[in-house]
Amino acid sequence: MNKIVEDTLRKWANDKEKLANTACLPTLEHDNSSSLLSEVAEDDEETSGMQTVLSNITEEKEFQISEHSTLNESVKLKETPESSLSPRERLLMDSVIHMGHWLTETERDASLTVDLADLENIKNAIMQMQGFIDQLKMRHLDLLRIMDESQSKVVRERSEVMAVECNKILNECQRRKVTLTKMLEESRIWDRLRKSLTTWLTDVQKKVIDASKVDRADTETLKKELNEIQGIAEIAGEMKLRMDELNERSNALLDNYRADEGHNLSHTISKLNALW
Repeated sequence: MNKIVEDTLRKWANDKEKLANTACLPTLEHDNSSSLLSEVAEDDEETSGMQTVLSNITEEKEFQISEHSTLNESVKLKETPESSLSPRERLLMDSVIHMGHWLTETERDASLTVDLADLENIKNAIMQMQGFIDQLKMRHLDLLRIMDESQSKVVRERSEVMAVECNKILNECQRRKVTLTKMLEESRIWDRLRKSLTTWLTDVQKKVIDASKVDRADTETLKKELNEIQGIAEIAGEMKLRMDELNERSNALLDNYRADEGHNLSHTISKLNALW
């Protein structure tokens, strides 16, 4: 490119010298003057063409420089702040990122539902929630330690965000544990009622079936069967109240814990009502 510039400047200097010599001539023939002017005009056109080429080359070079600068800026934008961390800060950042993944999994696991009719399932969920709570408290302390130890603004800011998230999930797990504990107490009462009613109804059903064979029984057997039927009738009112209570508690469990699984509970209470 420098050679082209030098050739062009040299050409332009020659043209300038020719013009100066032309201006200094005392008199010239018309033909000679026309010839010289024509030659000068051709040289001017050539010079103009070379200037156009130079201009295009310069513009292309400027575009390449500008484009290269833009690419460099783009690369800088893509570079994350973590890439400039020291090895120690990088380890701290990796710990924070790992905790973030763990928090996501913990939040998902803590939101799992339980079967309202399964006491063991509810107990296991309470123990699992307590385990989450203990781990979250430890992770929160780890994040506070990283914020104190790190000299990197990026690491401290990321740790602070994770600490807030950790505390939020901790509160959610604590609330869920309270809910599960309350659910367990209510489900235990419901289960005791269910068992007592199921036992009584099954026994009554058996006695009613046996009583249908009275035509083949003797007097003593008939008296015994009659006394048992009278006993059933006497406590039927009390059992009816228990059945009403069981239905009320079933509806309360289904209404209060809509997010959890109530299908088995509904199926169980429907069977008992049908047996009644």
